[in-house]
Amino acid sequence: MIKLILKSLILLSFRLNLHFIYSYILYYKTKVHHDKKLNGIIVFNRVNSDMEHLTKVDKYNYFILNSKLQYGIASLFLDKEIMSQKEYFLTKNSKHISQKENFKNEIYKVLKHFKKLANIKYIFVANCNYFEHQEWANAGNVLKIKLIVYSKESVLPKGRSDAFNSHFTSLSESIKNIDKIFVYGESGYEQYKNSKLVKNQNIHKVGALKTDYLFNKIKNIQSQDRKKDITFFAFPCGEFPINFDPDSFNSQVWQGGYWAPKLWKDSFDLFLEVAESFPNEKFVIKTKSEESTSLIMDQAIIRNLSNVVYTHDKPTWKIYKDSQLIFGFNSTVLLEMLITDIPVFIPKWHEAESQKLGNKMILNSPSNAYNTFHSKDEMKDRLSNFIVDKKNLEIKNYNSAREMIIKNHFHKVDGKVANRILLILE
Repeated sequence: MIKLILKSLILLSFRLNLHFIYSYILYYKTKVHHDKKLNGIIVFNRVNSDMEHLTKVDKYNYFILNSKLQYGIASLFLDKEIMSQKEYFLTKNSKHISQKENFKNEIYKVLKHFKKLANIKYIFVANCNYFEHQEWANAGNVLKIKLIVYSKESVLPKGRSDAFNSHFTSLSESIKNIDKIFVYGESGYEQYKNSKLVKNQNIHKVGALKTDYLFNKIKNIQSQDRKKDITFFAFPCGEFPINFDPDSFNSQVWQGGYWAPKLWKDSFDLFLEVAESFPNEKFVIKTKSEESTSLIMDQAIIRNLSNVVYTHDKPTWKIYKDSQLIFGFNSTVLLEMLITDIPVFIPKWHEAESQKLGNKMILNSPSNAYNTFHSKDEMKDRLSNFIVDKKNLEIKNYNSAREMIIKNHFHKVDGKVANRILLILE
């Protein structure tokens, strides 16, 4: 009831042409800091972990629209059925097209005041096709506010990259509001190259802002300060949808998930089995959220192990500091671990050996950068041997091999990603 009243009051203020009031509310609600001498950036913060580090680039003022606020504003104008990354562009319904046009016109009037208040130069978003920023960007184009896509999907294996490129190309007729696209490295560039969303010279390989933070945090960590946890980067991996076809365009873009529910279960089970065998060692299961933790704990075959810790909010640099080995698969955080010398163990059986699924997983090819195992028993045995006597175990963590992978996916990890972004913006 309260939401309905609030929505009605906002829409009434728009009909009375009081957009400046809403602009002031947004200004004070979203600002991180404000120096009148600096230009402003509106950040559509979503799930991209780079966005939180963007505000450390202190040459701009920032105005952060969180997910709840983004959706709340969009819901003032749009029916729920088109408030999705997919349906927003597929709809041919004249009512929905009219809603989108009205959204743009009304947000233009808000943004016009916002620009005067904060000297807004850019809007930053985490993907080219999130529905919630489209009309902001279209209105911003009229006001000469440039849209910068800092691509959340900057790391994809070859088996999915081609489908994304095709998808982005198909969207180029609908999306004409992007000024520049920032990607991490070459694999990100390939997704957007020749897609016509922007010209290729406006796709920039800058690296990942989150690696600036990681780089600066770990560079002074001494070996004597390191702990000896065994850490598993985990995620709840459900079954594939009914009639799932990994070769279909729809699956590769929309239904992919983590591509390996059987491998996930085996990996989780063996991790707990090893933890049970070594009660004096500490095992850490790093999840992505509280919800993920609950889902994963519900799937545990062995419960209440006192030496197993679940955490969703432990930062990556601290995991490096506290761990002697990292275990996981098909996760970009494993790429971040390759900038260090820490051993990485990766399972490769079940889906990871499938011709149709294997090329849709990152770090799934043999390499001297990490250690690949082809069965649950082999990996369980090697992990146990590592804990008992790692000095007599051959470990692959060669720097040259890791650098090649990093270059492809992250361009550079040198603590200077923010500087590269500033140079392009200026």
